[in-house]
Amino acid sequence: MILKSKLEGSSVEYKIGDRIGKMRDVVVDVTDPKWPVMGLMVSPGFGKGEVMVTVPQVVKLSEEDGNKLMVGPDALISKQLVDVSSRTHMKLDFIDNLPVLSSDGATVGKIYDVGIATSIRPWKASKLLVTRENTSHSQSAKLRLDVRHVTKVSDTGVWLDFSKDQVENLWAGDDNIGPD
Repeated sequence: MILKSKLEGSSVEYKIGDRIGKMRDVVVDVTDPKWPVMGLMVSPGFGKGEVMVTVPQVVKLSEEDGNKLMVGPDALISKQLVDVSSRTHMKLDFIDNLPVLSSDGATVGKIYDVGIATSIRPWKASKLLVTRENTSHSQSAKLRLDVRHVTKVSDTGVWLDFSKDQVENLWAGDDNIGPD
């Protein structure tokens, strides 16, 4: 798993070495409970605007000489940007710093990053990384939640299928809340 924030700014290139641009965001399908990656938002250069690279398969992620994403010849470049308002395909930047709400409507934290599972094909946004709003508690201030627990995403927050008490148990380190 790699954090979305670590992928941002990575060079995106074809396998043969032709540069496409720098990775700016990840687009996922939120209608699938596993949030598969549908494409990468890439900036080809100053003043050229973002393009979406639909990546059926990322060939290689290299961290040796700076982050570099190598894509296969089947990658498609589209100028059509994702309509975030449709809520079927979503840029992960959309949920950065959004409140996380329990099933009973209580704010339980804020999203600070997303974990991308890169060992499977297609890649999946698998974990929401949440920080606690009020860190005066003695429990952990950070939590990883599986995206399968998300029931709704809107511009006001990300709703979970956990109650406030269940999330409090997760903060306390109780792993016996449900499937992960």
